[in-house]
Amino acid sequence: MKAFKWVKENTVSEEERRLARWRAAVPQGSGPARVTRLRPPNLTTHTLYWPAAWSKGPLPIIAWGNGYDNKCSNSSLPYAAFLSEIASYGYFVVAVGNDDIDYPQPEGLEILADGRPLRTQASALTKAVDWAIAENSRAGSPYAGKLDTSKVAYMGHACGGQQAMAASSDPRTTTTVLLNAAAKFSPGSSDAHKASIAFFEGAKDDGLVLDAGDANFAKAQAAGWPMYKAALKGMSHDGAYPGPDRRWSKAVIAWLDWQLKGASNGATALNGLRRDGWSRIEATGL
Repeated sequence: MKAFKWVKENTVSEEERRLARWRAAVPQGSGPARVTRLRPPNLTTHTLYWPAAWSKGPLPIIAWGNGYDNKCSNSSLPYAAFLSEIASYGYFVVAVGNDDIDYPQPEGLEILADGRPLRTQASALTKAVDWAIAENSRAGSPYAGKLDTSKVAYMGHACGGQQAMAASSDPRTTTTVLLNAAAKFSPGSSDAHKASIAFFEGAKDDGLVLDAGDANFAKAQAAGWPMYKAALKGMSHDGAYPGPDRRWSKAVIAWLDWQLKGASNGATALNGLRRDGWSRIEATGL
């Protein structure tokens, strides 16, 4: 019996152990606020990461889309540490999916036994923003008056980044953050609303991601669209999130601070990214 227990415990992968820890308790970020993770009772399709005791002004809204396992997955659990890190610096993160869904799933499985899908649509991100804005004004809501509904970011990893790019046509968008995403940017014909775009990639990322970053930047430059692009040396497609890698989260938070909070120190931090091992840094229209 003891031998069976040893084999069982030692054949569990590090990823499975990590996800089990993160499912049991949300990992805390390095920011000044402690983060609460919950499934809102009136938004059971999503998971909220937020600094409940934040007292330094209203919280910008971030709608998050998941990649993971080559799909727009229905769980943010693999990103729990990264999303907690973001939220701990004063952000209201509404992530698509439920954190009790296990990964990886058997090949070909699309629907769980309880009817929940394993893949999601870009509409889930706009649903997150709709909910957050409604909660900010709903009497009795624990979030009433605590959110900055004029500052909205659509953000996601890989397939979730493609969803964020699709959702960014929402006129409420302040900025779109694409992480390791082969998302195609198509400038619209209207110049009325040009929400800024940040494209963060790993220098060892998938070729499709690197090519998309270059193509998107060229399109943004030609269209006079504000965009920032950078690649982290040595970083792979998925490597920034298990830790999470603080160099990665530092860059993302700097961008969010600049674009959503108007913080000049965010722009300063982005200017110093080369010291943290970033390359392929380009900016236009900013």
